[in-house]
Amino acid sequence: TSIKVKVEFIGGDPVKTEKEVQRNYSPAWEQFIERMVLNYKPVKDVVPLPIYYDIYYRSGAEAVAQKIADWKTQKGFKVRMFNVDGWTASQINDTIRLQSPVATYVLLIGDPNSSTIDVPPSGTGASSSDQTDLYYAEIDESGYLPDLYIGRVSAMNAAEADTAVTKAIRYEHADFGSAGYDWLKRACLIAGYDASYQSVGMATNAYCMDNCLVPNGYTVDTLVMASGEQETRVVQQINAGRAWLVYTAHGSQTSWAVGYSGDFNVNELRSQTTNQDMYCLPVGHCCLTGDYEYSSDCFGETWPKIGNRGGISYFGSVPSTYWDEDDWLQRREFDAIYTDSVPGRLYEVARFFQWGLYWIENNTSSSLKQYYFEAYHVFNDPSLDFWTDIPDTMIVTHNPVVVPGTQNFTVTVTDENSSPLENALVCAWIPSEDPDIHEVGYTDASGQVVLTISPASAGETMYVTVTKHDFFPVFDTVLVVVPASYTIDPESVQVNTPTNVTVTVQDSTNNPYQNVEIHIFGYGVDLYDTTDATGQAILNVDAPYGEYLTVKGRDINETYFLFTDSIKVYGASDLTSWSITATCDTLNVTDKLVPNFPGVVSSTVNPTGYTLDLQGCGIDTSASTSGGTLDIGVVPTTTGNVTAAILKSGYNVATQEIPVERVKGLLSGFVYEAGSTTPVSGAEIKGYPHGADTSSTSPTFSVNSSADGSYSVSDSVYADYYDVYVKKFGYISLDTMILVKYGNNTKNLYLTPAPSGIVYGRVYDGGTGNGITATIRIYRTDNDSLYTTVYSDSLNNGDYSVTLPYFDYRFLVTAYHYQPITRVVSVGADSVNEDFKMTPTEGNILVIDDYDGGKGDIWLDIKAKEKVVGGSVEAGGVKLASS
Repeated sequence: TSIKVKVEFIGGDPVKTEKEVQRNYSPAWEQFIERMVLNYKPVKDVVPLPIYYDIYYRSGAEAVAQKIADWKTQKGFKVRMFNVDGWTASQINDTIRLQSPVATYVLLIGDPNSSTIDVPPSGTGASSSDQTDLYYAEIDESGYLPDLYIGRVSAMNAAEADTAVTKAIRYEHADFGSAGYDWLKRACLIAGYDASYQSVGMATNAYCMDNCLVPNGYTVDTLVMASGEQETRVVQQINAGRAWLVYTAHGSQTSWAVGYSGDFNVNELRSQTTNQDMYCLPVGHCCLTGDYEYSSDCFGETWPKIGNRGGISYFGSVPSTYWDEDDWLQRREFDAIYTDSVPGRLYEVARFFQWGLYWIENNTSSSLKQYYFEAYHVFNDPSLDFWTDIPDTMIVTHNPVVVPGTQNFTVTVTDENSSPLENALVCAWIPSEDPDIHEVGYTDASGQVVLTISPASAGETMYVTVTKHDFFPVFDTVLVVVPASYTIDPESVQVNTPTNVTVTVQDSTNNPYQNVEIHIFGYGVDLYDTTDATGQAILNVDAPYGEYLTVKGRDINETYFLFTDSIKVYGASDLTSWSITATCDTLNVTDKLVPNFPGVVSSTVNPTGYTLDLQGCGIDTSASTSGGTLDIGVVPTTTGNVTAAILKSGYNVATQEIPVERVKGLLSGFVYEAGSTTPVSGAEIKGYPHGADTSSTSPTFSVNSSADGSYSVSDSVYADYYDVYVKKFGYISLDTMILVKYGNNTKNLYLTPAPSGIVYGRVYDGGTGNGITATIRIYRTDNDSLYTTVYSDSLNNGDYSVTLPYFDYRFLVTAYHYQPITRVVSVGADSVNEDFKMTPTEGNILVIDDYDGGKGDIWLDIKAKEKVVGGSVEAGGVKLASS
């Protein structure tokens, strides 16, 4: 028997949903979800976005952050870097969740205990009562299920962080020195001693060995630790080279309690391991080993910080853990990588570890689901591609050179037997032209990918990087060349002296290159000519200022430049004195300009009589004076730099870069009753960018007033205009615009006590028009509490009425045999008419929720074909089955 189920989302917003899908979409996350959802079907018509990788670090770790950023960029990720000096956890959290697109991977660099590169945890877990980074990854702020993959390089200083990051990069490069590769197919599974439950760890290890590792060609050693046993056998395994080192039983902040009363601790890890260049992946299904706020280095964070040996990462728990959940977690981690019980395999460390946690969420009745998400952490790069085999070799072919301008660049990837390799990640990158030249794609079934590139200049090097799981990465370079050579004669000219400059261009066969447009320009010169049949163009240059003139050549049939060079103008004098300053009085800013706000650029010059020229950030203007001072009003439109130049005939050009930056301010004040200083406590204050659509935009700040009416936005916000909405039940909502300036801002807000209005109307059958007896529950929208309940009466035409203070309310209208209606009703007048037309139900389903996982229970296997229809999702193929 099958039934069709229609799930209707009350108040659903398909447009907003589509925007969120576009903002959050990630191919890596889609593959992850596919392994968990029985009826998975990707959303149609979504453009696959690149994989974004965000790094959060302190100034002291900037070089380390840049090192891993360079590698991930070269690999093909879109990397964004954030210096969090002085940031709170809340600021980090808001920055992560408000990125568009949202990152797939987030890396934190720094130990919270560090005095130089500390990065705080996201907070204290509501379930675990311990530090956790989980909530940086939970971007909806409505639960505990992570929406991205996060890792932490928990280092006390830049040197430790550099060790961990360097190991991660070498690992992905398959750079294992003289250690070879055989160790990549060896694993060690350890069942620590426990008088009652060691058999659980042994059974878990047996499952992973028999079902995952041995069938995939691994040599596996299992250690069953004796009571009181110390570290010796574990260290022997590490030093012999193991890809996996997985432990289950008891632990502490600084050790695996392998023999319960005997341990393998931090000091022994540092002093006894000699696994040179054979970085294992250690996993601790045990208590406390990931406690990265412990007073000294915890066991987990130590592994990746040991130079050239130890571990490549660590996955472990901050608080205590439990036998059943750890058993499930370990099995599912290995399933994610090695079994095909569901489509796709996950090879990046944060992905397969997190899949185990999601499995517990979806398939158990554990009361510790949130606890486990808060507890377990990845220590190092969350996107690290874990080797599951000895690397194979890729053969990569492409053109060795490219020319400036737009063109297709084809890369072909095969294995050593010339068989095409599908889904190899190919990145073409010119660092000096990033982001314009950072093109990424996957090879198709024929082993090819065609990237559209547009190098701007000759002489650049384009890096071509190809990666694929379990294959050696390929690093190639491609030169950007031009099919021409040129000469400029003379190479310099005297100021205010007309001089013929001859530019000669030849093609790649040394023949004259005709129809090349020559452009010579600067502050005082702007000349064009085109080469003739002899490949020459002669331009008469009369330069009034001392400067370097730019010379560019472009084939008139192409968009790129064949060459860019310069001519020096000599013989000019230096100005005796000069200065340039900038202000933005609207925001109390000096020494810089702010985008989209009026500012003034001021100048003084000796000798007098000059021109002030301003270029950049949407500004292109100049003005002249016969005196010694000059001001120009401007409104820049973008961030960056405005180049200010002082021009005076016979003198060298004087230039200064004026920064255009957004600045921040602090906002505080009081909420009072209108016309008085009576404080209003508990008022909700939300601020949005001026003119923003509040239905699809998150507030920039959201606070509540205290008992004395005071409020304070704890984090600084960008200086700008904000639409501020103030709500408090019993008062008329306030909608006002404020300007936050640079520095401290005090803004008092005034609320007027609300009168009451009557809401009245009918509840009726949409088909017959007859009145209906219905229950109308009325909720306040500020806290969703039930304010009052009224009823309509079918004997009285379905009429109802209720008196309510001015405010926004959520009406929930229910009636037997009718589909419920929920609607927000704004009361802001003496009377408000609100009718409810109800639709009869087509049937009723009684669901008895007593499933406990035992045999004989009935469960719903919903195989839905998802389709967005208005604000609902239709699903078909619901089957009843016995377990």
